[in-house]
Amino acid sequence: MRNVLLCVIAIHMSFACGERPKGAADWTVAVDSVAEDAKDEKVLVTLQGPENLRVSARLDDKALRAAIKHNGTTTTLTISGTELAPGKNRISLTASTAHPKKSVTLDVEVTFTPKIRFVDRRFDCPAFNITGKLAEDGTLSVEGLQGTRVRFGTLERLLEGGKTETLAPDLLPRLTTTPLSEILSPDRYAGPFTMPLTITSAQQVSASRDLPLYAAQELKGGLSAFFSGVTKGAVLFPDEAATGGNRTLYDVQTAKLFGTAAKASEIDLVAVTEEKKSQRDCGTYKNSKGETTTYNAAQIDFQITVFERRTGKKTAQKEFRGWMPECPKSMKSWDNQTGTPERKPIETWMESLVAK
Repeated sequence: MRNVLLCVIAIHMSFACGERPKGAADWTVAVDSVAEDAKDEKVLVTLQGPENLRVSARLDDKALRAAIKHNGTTTTLTISGTELAPGKNRISLTASTAHPKKSVTLDVEVTFTPKIRFVDRRFDCPAFNITGKLAEDGTLSVEGLQGTRVRFGTLERLLEGGKTETLAPDLLPRLTTTPLSEILSPDRYAGPFTMPLTITSAQQVSASRDLPLYAAQELKGGLSAFFSGVTKGAVLFPDEAATGGNRTLYDVQTAKLFGTAAKASEIDLVAVTEEKKSQRDCGTYKNSKGETTTYNAAQIDFQITVFERRTGKKTAQKEFRGWMPECPKSMKSWDNQTGTPERKPIETWMESLVAK
């Protein structure tokens, strides 16, 4: 897995030991250290004192579930980060022994600073009860509590809660400056860049990290989404004149370039495909276990329209027919019963529209 980021707990600690019980000059308990375990999202509090020390922990009025490990005069208390609230936590530790019957209270201040985990295009932050996914066009979908504020790039959203909400950052500045060789690269990890994500709880505690994006993923999807708008009119980059041209053509459906262009702003023509589907009912099939399934065969036709990108003018249109598959003889013989047009005739036609 790439780009795995686990929640990190930043610890700031101060403690005050109560008065030592009278007549117990040789009975002392002290906090030796407070450390983080970033991998497992835990806080480790180490005490020095008598062997087999009993320790309980409370956060305000809540008893904390803590694991205790003894090693001679050292006692380690392990507290899960999920037990802590974002921000400062004042934990009260009660350490005691049965023989002799002694106890002392120690106060430890812990500041829990949540971090955002990001794995396989999905992110979460358990402390804020928020999850989300990064689509290949750069759109971020988020589910979180009402009142949580999410900022992605320059776009900010106050979550309503109880539903999936989306943030689509402005990728146009990067589309303008990033080389097309990176955007259209077959290497999915070409053209790496980052975009900051900040999550702020209703209690005004924040977590931030840069999400890894790639020109060959987010910008490629963003370019196709941007150019798809040509069906409604001209698609212009900043300070670009509304001129024609036919030296380059970009196919939105396949993200393929015909002609030569170094930057996206040099693309003259845009091809947009509309799919038309017709079906054949193949009936019901039964497998060896007696289970039944209904199948349909489908034919997909493409109607492709080419536009001048900078003017929105329609310059060419052509239909490419698919084929209707035969219904299978059995469930075993079913193999992608959808007939789509061949690519070669389509690409030959697109090439003919580009000036040599």
